[in-house]
Amino acid sequence: MALLHLEQGVDMNKEKGGVKKYYETFGWQKTIKGIYNDACLYEDQRKSNVFYSHLNLSILRRYFKRKGVFFLDVGCGAKPCTAVAKDFNFHVCVDFTKAGLMEAKRRIVNGMFVMADLTNLPFKDSVFNGAVAMHVLYHLPRDCQANAVNELARVTAKRSHCLIAYGNRESFTTLLRFIPQRLRRLKGKNKEQTIRMPEKPLLYAHFFSLEYFKNLNSSGYKLKFRTAHLLGGSSRSIVPNGFAGYLVLSIVLFIERFFSGIVAKYSVHPAIIIEKD
Repeated sequence: MALLHLEQGVDMNKEKGGVKKYYETFGWQKTIKGIYNDACLYEDQRKSNVFYSHLNLSILRRYFKRKGVFFLDVGCGAKPCTAVAKDFNFHVCVDFTKAGLMEAKRRIVNGMFVMADLTNLPFKDSVFNGAVAMHVLYHLPRDCQANAVNELARVTAKRSHCLIAYGNRESFTTLLRFIPQRLRRLKGKNKEQTIRMPEKPLLYAHFFSLEYFKNLNSSGYKLKFRTAHLLGGSSRSIVPNGFAGYLVLSIVLFIERFFSGIVAKYSVHPAIIIEKD
């Protein structure tokens, strides 16, 4: 079907403007190997992690068993969540960068594309049967994040879920700084081959503790906390290559599947789940 491309004005301040500049001029540009600059910086590109990421998404899909017409993908950028949205009729992608939306267009057949601000979504109440905001909330100014959660809850339909992948500066991987220097040197053996990239612009981020969200004054919805990615980009440093890497990540998947709520506060990327009453 023909794609619908809508455009909505975006309210810019210094922090948002910096994030927009990062993704327009750097993040969604590709290296000579065809990999997005942002992925080179923050993601583990090894085959073992690709295997893990595919299965990890299948775990997260359990929050969207109640399928429907419209699926919302906020902050989709160039990497929309097609695996999660595939059972919905329409995949609605929202981003405030033209570069991200143009890349998303190339990946999605049943898409609608909206340039808009997460803190002021141009949609009616309770219209989406499922929604995700993957690694976008913490790039908003600190005084905007609570409002963004309320906006996501507003547009999510009753008895549906919205999954927010967040960041956690209090994760267990912070203990790595206490590892003796000799052992730290082993980290370099696990990293992908370095790819030359242009100098990157500054990328704003502010991480609240999970306690902050637990204490939000929510109305008409509740929040649950699970694991979106236990290791995050730190897997490049602490997960070995080859068969051993597959084994370690299989154990991580087991933990994320059966102990998700328990280990959420120790995860590099916890998930904030919005449930509508």
